[in-house]
Amino acid sequence: MNGKKICKILSVVMAIITLSVVLVSCGSGIEPIKGTEQELKVVGTVGGIDVLYEELRYLTLSHKYDMRQMYGKDMWKNPTEEHIDELNELVYSSICTNYALLLLCDDYSVEIDEKQAEEYAQYMVESQVKVLGSFDKYKQSLKDYYLTDNYVRFCYGIDFKSDALIKKLIEQKLILSDSSEDEFIEYTKNTENYARVIQVYTTSEADAQTMYNMLKSGKKMSDIIGSKYNEDYGDATGDGYYFSRGEKEKDYEDIVFDLSIGQVSQVFKSGNRYYIVQRLSAEEEYVEEHLDTLMQYYQYGRLNALVREKMETLTFEPNEYGKSIVLTEIE
Repeated sequence: MNGKKICKILSVVMAIITLSVVLVSCGSGIEPIKGTEQELKVVGTVGGIDVLYEELRYLTLSHKYDMRQMYGKDMWKNPTEEHIDELNELVYSSICTNYALLLLCDDYSVEIDEKQAEEYAQYMVESQVKVLGSFDKYKQSLKDYYLTDNYVRFCYGIDFKSDALIKKLIEQKLILSDSSEDEFIEYTKNTENYARVIQVYTTSEADAQTMYNMLKSGKKMSDIIGSKYNEDYGDATGDGYYFSRGEKEKDYEDIVFDLSIGQVSQVFKSGNRYYIVQRLSAEEEYVEEHLDTLMQYYQYGRLNALVREKMETLTFEPNEYGKSIVLTEIE
């Protein structure tokens, strides 16, 4: 297991992954940092599970930062009602993510050894301290990313439990196992469930439209991929991106899976980026060569799809204290 799994399933805790660069054992016996009364105060519930202020604060500040990148660095000095509503919706929706996974564990009767989950979280925190060089640097990193030690440990516990849930889903034949290589190769040929794309993206809508106009004027995707407007440098080999439903953002997937093979999308927005994608056929040789990696991504993608479905049934219910908090005023 590693911190990347949190990234694949629980995108709201990306800062934790940033802290955990590599996994190395140190066994330093670091004690958990006791949270303040404010941090540990209950602000509401999701599915009957208490939500603490530390999580609300982390998500709020993370989304405020993202929106600042999108709408301008001074936007929170005098926010519009539209931006306030957007922030509230983003935060309240994001809160449900962790609890959707916890409740799925109950739905599928997953037995969790809480002691082992705590030991895993402890191991990961000690690893972070080792990588960063000192406990003081770890504490500073928590501050830099709006995190608390308690919330980091909670998220690593979620990571641990996601592994147990995947094992249960494989056991119940709801997800293909690592040994189901032939079945997985056949699965990648099903265009309803699996896709391969090449793409460009930019954070500028105007630049995205410029690239789309280049396509309309006769340029090929390979031309705009190499243009100065493209900000996607992840496809170094030119093979494109292979994925199943659940691995990408839902709005991105909805566009891709609606395309026919060879078709190019119009400009569309997902997150804070503007994309143009072209759907291609998956190449069996590439799938076979990268089978282990693609299989792992598929398994976590399928789990993420279940988390999404569960999230649609959940809402964050703030208590009286939670209702009194103005998200734009959280610092």
